[in-house]
Amino acid sequence: MIGKNFFSFLFVASSCISQIQGLICHLEGAEVVFMDPEYFDEESSEIEIIYLNSTFSGLSSNFTLIKQLPDSVMGHFNLYLKSMGDYTVSGGISVSMPLCEMTNEPIVMGKILSLLGVTADRCPPPPGLYGMPFWSPTVDLLPDSMPGNDYKVSFAVESDGDRVLLDLAIYAQVF
Repeated sequence: MIGKNFFSFLFVASSCISQIQGLICHLEGAEVVFMDPEYFDEESSEIEIIYLNSTFSGLSSNFTLIKQLPDSVMGHFNLYLKSMGDYTVSGGISVSMPLCEMTNEPIVMGKILSLLGVTADRCPPPPGLYGMPFWSPTVDLLPDSMPGNDYKVSFAVESDGDRVLLDLAIYAQVF
């Protein structure tokens, strides 16, 4: 089993590379905004930020899926900038697509879904435990011209056009 120290080393190494290239992405918070109890076990599902120090942090998550998601499930990924104390300004990234197609997205969501255990050949995912012990964003996930700011990433899973099954928010600071 790979220990927490190994993940800490990988994160610090990738963050040092990010600092050399001039950008640091520090995860500051995460929350489950909504989780449909028909599909997810709320008691055993969680998302949290692991703080290694004041600059380096990563994301840890576990989700227990108790019912297979419908074939028509959609994923929605949106980026917001903080302005006047609230996350209301679009960060210019808004992606909505079938969740199973999102597994092949090469920049952010495909990588995260794969780390969670959701892949193109296992989609929609069957009931089970999905999670990752530690993940941190690296500079290669950021556009070259990303301005320093506070950001909110919203990721929602929806079925039947309007039924939200899962809604997550991750808060980060880029500097």
